Amino acid sequence: MGAPPVIELLDAEAARELPPQRDDWAELARRYVVAMQRDGTSHYIDNVEVDLSLLRVDEQLLPLVFTQCDRPADPSRPIAAVASPRAHYADYTREEMAKRHLAMPGWLLGLGFRPFGAAMGLAELDRVVFVNNWLLTTNPVARYTAEQLSAIVDGLTTKYPKAAVVFGGLLPRLQPEQFRLFEQVGFRMVRHRQVWIVEDCERAFRESEELHRDRHLAERHGYEVVADPEVVASEAERLAELYRGLYLGKHSLLNPHFNAEFVRLTLDEGLLTYRAFRKAGAIDAFKAWYVKDGVMTGAFVGYDRQKPRKLGLYRQAIALQATEAARLGLQLSWSGGVGEFKRLRGASPHEEHDAVWDRHLSARRRLPWALLERVGRATVGR
Repeated sequence: MGAPPVIELLDAEAARELPPQRDDWAELARRYVVAMQRDGTSHYIDNVEVDLSLLRVDEQLLPLVFTQCDRPADPSRPIAAVASPRAHYADYTREEMAKRHLAMPGWLLGLGFRPFGAAMGLAELDRVVFVNNWLLTTNPVARYTAEQLSAIVDGLTTKYPKAAVVFGGLLPRLQPEQFRLFEQVGFRMVRHRQVWIVEDCERAFRESEELHRDRHLAERHGYEVVADPEVVASEAERLAELYRGLYLGKHSLLNPHFNAEFVRLTLDEGLLTYRAFRKAGAIDAFKAWYVKDGVMTGAFVGYDRQKPRKLGLYRQAIALQATEAARLGLQLSWSGGVGEFKRLRGASPHEEHDAVWDRHLSARRRLPWALLERVGRATVGR
């Protein structure tokens, strides 16, 4: 038999004392977590205030988020869904239902969701420890062995005996062996959302007229693509403004409220790659992504919603990322949302799941996870 896995939970002091790591992603995690421990998560994300630490899993270093969220008093700054299962599964779902059924009175929709949200609150659904949560909507993928998963569960349920243990971002079609491994170890597999993946970007450009046309929009409308990190860093306030105008102003306040400090942090540490679109000295749009294990994942995007739609700023940003992925021979993850738009540009839908360990919890605490698991299975026909 091989040596048992090395599983270690590192607090702020231990994380600061770690030497630079040989693995690039372990080093990124070390610097990212140390910065957030030093300044506090809300210094970078206005509506996220959680305990953040590092989890060593043999050669991997992974951000570990512990949350037991209280409902905020300020309705303009609700807890971000990236740190709150209740916000994701109840509040965000209610918002999406309201958008899809505009004719339905708000009070009628609330009749169904208020009891659901209240039940989740009574069951303390938000008392959770998230493994490998970078506080991004789509987190970098980590891989585990069965021995590592068992050791992680043993360690975290001892440290956090009243918290569910959640691993997010599992895609059964792209990671079938990892998905089966979580099932075999005994995790609940709870459907989280639908995401869109381009598995062959070169073919997407050959077959999608929309994507091919989008690629030429920047040149047609006189935009310069800015890649210099120093120039992008100098525009951090503008990028944060564009992000918020789209994700918070148009979509949902439950999205993470990234600010200029977050842009600077992820740029300085090399976690995210940024490309900005500049015209007449002004930044009108940008796209941010990261690359890991052969996949380029879009972190977020922003554009000036006051500019004419004919400029196609969102289309420019999406096409630029697809062009870069094709050039590098990478698969492309476009996260969730605007599914028909992404389908027409060569993406296919994939069901993303959370792997939840709740066997150590009381029946009251396990009940909402069991219900969410059953609803998810019915939704995807598993």
